[in-house]
Amino acid sequence: MNAGNPIQMSLMMRSVDDSMKGLANSVGQMVFSLGWAVMGPVSTGIVMLYGAYYGYAIVFSITGALYVVASVYFFLVFRNVDRPRVEDVSATTKPAG
Repeated sequence: MNAGNPIQMSLMMRSVDDSMKGLANSVGQMVFSLGWAVMGPVSTGIVMLYGAYYGYAIVFSITGALYVVASVYFFLVFRNVDRPRVEDVSATTKPAG
């Protein structure tokens, strides 16, 4: 699943120096692909052990629970990040024309 990858890559690209963005992107994609490679056999084993109906239900339930945990984690980590106020943003932008 790819629900968290775009936001994770956006946060990483925002905090990495321009000269290191290529390497950071490569490492991020490698770690993302590594998760797919490692968990494929695990999820297949669960489906084979518990059968098609219960096996897929277990795998999708685990995936959903991990997404909830990750969402709560992102909320807790980034809830106090300074956000520019509307006045600050409008003062820095130039009018068109």
